[in-house]
Amino acid sequence: MAEVMGYQWSSWRKYPRVIPEKDRPVVAEVDDAITPAVVDVRDISEGGIDLELAEDMPEQCIDQELPLSVSLPAPINKTIRARGRVRHIEGRRVGVRFAELKPTDVDSLREYVQYLSKNESWLTKLRRRWWGNF
Repeated sequence: MAEVMGYQWSSWRKYPRVIPEKDRPVVAEVDDAITPAVVDVRDISEGGIDLELAEDMPEQCIDQELPLSVSLPAPINKTIRARGRVRHIEGRRVGVRFAELKPTDVDSLREYVQYLSKNESWLTKLRRRWWGNF
């Protein structure tokens, strides 16, 4: 997988992903009876979000719908409501593909991804890639 200008990209990914800044995190809330909680966002794109939960999610939750509220930090400053579908589970780490988004929310996500990819040095991007949020 190659990382170019803050994007994580591979041949099978449709949308580039970015890792949120530690001092301006993306905040996600799962609005659901299975796992109602505020959760950590590991990365985000126009197509989906990678979440880290407080507890393991059961494997049977794959393909289940998950309602989310995702708050994008400055300079976007917007909360979007989305319906996603759980695509993979690795213990507490859950990959969710957005299934329903308003066009304006897609635009906000795209703007956030572009903002992050422009405003980080390549060294910071590399550190994030190898050592996570610091």
